[in-house]
Amino acid sequence: MKLFSTSSFVIPTILTIIIRNDEIKIVLVLFFATMLKKEVILTEIKKYLLHTIYNDLFTQWYGTPWDFNGHTTIPGNGYIACGYFVTTILKDAGFNIPRIKWAQSASEVFIKKLAPNDLKRFHNSPMLKVEEHLKKFKNELYVVGLDNHTGFIHVEGNSMKF
Repeated sequence: MKLFSTSSFVIPTILTIIIRNDEIKIVLVLFFATMLKKEVILTEIKKYLLHTIYNDLFTQWYGTPWDFNGHTTIPGNGYIACGYFVTTILKDAGFNIPRIKWAQSASEVFIKKLAPNDLKRFHNSPMLKVEEHLKKFKNELYVVGLDNHTGFIHVEGNSMKF
């Protein structure tokens, strides 16, 4: 039995509505959760978010200059700091987060809130160890925090981009 006979059109459309409209979100999730397995829905949402963030949101910010005090919400207009970049991307992807508060905090603060049970720390570790860990996951997007910087790492196959 095929789980998604029309998945190429219906599922992305449903996920767009779920992510973009909080009022419809609960009704659709409850309705489709009874019809589809939770894991399948989460997998499709994850794919949609990864694609949207990496291919749509990131590309809008190309060429926007960095500045330690930058806080623009409009790509190409003004300056952006790393914490504001990360939190603006997350906000634009539909996450209900305190953008300014998190942008001004240490990255560990908001990473713990985003993924409290999926936190991996590397302290005084060679970069090769970090790369080996990330390569275990073939198509993922990570929010990372460094001593004085934060950003995303996209892993696709053996390729990694910060």
